[in-house]
Amino acid sequence: LNGVGDNSRLTNAANLNAQYSLTAKIQLNTGLSIANRSLKSGSLDGNDTYRSASIGASYAILRNAKLDCSVRRDSRSASGQGSYDFRNSSVSCSAQILLQ
Repeated sequence: LNGVGDNSRLTNAANLNAQYSLTAKIQLNTGLSIANRSLKSGSLDGNDTYRSASIGASYAILRNAKLDCSVRRDSRSASGQGSYDFRNSSVSCSAQILLQ
């Protein structure tokens, strides 16, 4: 999991990413992630499972300009102590212009 701190005793994780060029200007991408953690910190003991799924598209407006949009869903289910359940959905878009 990129950019996420991990103080677990044991983490098993899997990631799957795919990209597909629909046309010369349109690219589709998707990603799936899952991580199971066994947590142990002092007297705290628990487990959690993190899941993430995303889908997005890129459009090359011009040779030096691009527009990206994606939708992402994250969730974590926890048992025991040391972690909490959460769910999150997000939508993001960005534009890029390369000056040459």
